[in-house]
Amino acid sequence: MIGLVHKNKKYSLTEYFELDDNSMDNKYEFYEGEIVTIMPGTTKKHDTLKYNCHFLLKSQSKCSVFSESIRLQVLPNKSYVYPDVMLVCDDDKSNERTSTNPLLVVEILSPTSIERDTVKKLHYYKQIPTLLYYLIVSQNEPYIDFYFRENNKEWQHKVYELLKTEINLKPLGITLKLHDIYNEIVF
Repeated sequence: MIGLVHKNKKYSLTEYFELDDNSMDNKYEFYEGEIVTIMPGTTKKHDTLKYNCHFLLKSQSKCSVFSESIRLQVLPNKSYVYPDVMLVCDDDKSNERTSTNPLLVVEILSPTSIERDTVKKLHYYKQIPTLLYYLIVSQNEPYIDFYFRENNKEWQHKVYELLKTEINLKPLGITLKLHDIYNEIVF
């Protein structure tokens, strides 16, 4: 997805919600006064990877799985984003458009999102108290950056590159096999 940054002005949270909630064509992310337009348009690989991750999580969990259309409150009043996929078990039911307590977030890299997903979102996601896992999935090769923490300890990082490997999310009872994540992807 293409991201267009609005840098001319610092926006209030009220302005952000008004823009995002009333837009029919675009979604917008909010980073402490900065708004990024997330314009429609993606690749078949991106969409297939997103669907594969969504399906694998949903088929192994009783929790809710959302893809791209539900906003995530990263930091109250500071940061709101649209992850490609997120797993949420104990969500705030009072807001139908925004989720607050993800356990897992997946971002599929695209040429226009690499810096935002690997630097900016990584920084923000690590501040979510409930988040245990963050997967950054390449669509150009079998390559996943896997950030995780267990027992609310320090964040750790692993890289997965072989299609025969598995990512075990033991506390959630979920195993993600790379060959299933990359199912139907041709390199």
